[in-house]
Amino acid sequence: MRTRTTKSKNAPAAKRKPAVSRKYPRVARVRGAAYQDDGLRRALVDAAVELAREGDLDKVTVREAGRRAGLPASVPARIFPSRAAMMGAVAAEALREFQAQMQSALAAVGSDDPVRQLRAAARAFITWSLRNPAHFRILSARDLISFTQVPELGDEVREIAEGTTALAADAQERGQLPRCDTHLLVLASRALVYGLARMKLDGQLPQWGVDEADAEPALLAAFDLYVDLLVQAARPVRPPGD
Repeated sequence: MRTRTTKSKNAPAAKRKPAVSRKYPRVARVRGAAYQDDGLRRALVDAAVELAREGDLDKVTVREAGRRAGLPASVPARIFPSRAAMMGAVAAEALREFQAQMQSALAAVGSDDPVRQLRAAARAFITWSLRNPAHFRILSARDLISFTQVPELGDEVREIAEGTTALAADAQERGQLPRCDTHLLVLASRALVYGLARMKLDGQLPQWGVDEADAEPALLAAFDLYVDLLVQAARPVRPPGD
């Protein structure tokens, strides 16, 4: 016959496990791989942009972004294994934002005239770059970005490049732009747009007679002049007297 045992009054009480803090979202594990909560990723990307706005990209690190976001020291490295991965995520977001602005600009001019579309896309890039300097600086720092760790970044870049090339080729077929190597034409146009925006952000415009207050309209007018010259060069030369 079994006898029922009772606990000694002097026996120490069983220790209760401390409650697990839920201040930060848990890391879910699926098929052995860790997938971080989107909220943590969002917090780190926002913190990286905030750091970039302060002007020194050397200070934009995974550790510092985590500290700025108020995350435990061990969390940021699980979300972004390298600085390049974090910067790539910021750059991908920047391109998505630019894509949205560019699509709005293209919708505003319609789809009947490829030259108007090219002009609108380039003007949208200049305007976006000047109004989002932190994103532009990160997107420009290709030595800090990992295309392999952020595949969507490469996808965004290819989509923009292919769309621009298609528009230029269409304009050439219609006789609106000079008959030359389409890829070189797009490359030259891209270099001009990028260079104009970079001159503003690097503080070079005053040296070339452009006041800071007039920077945006001056850069837009400069690109418009370039396009006008291309259109003019594409027109057939009429013999004298015609």
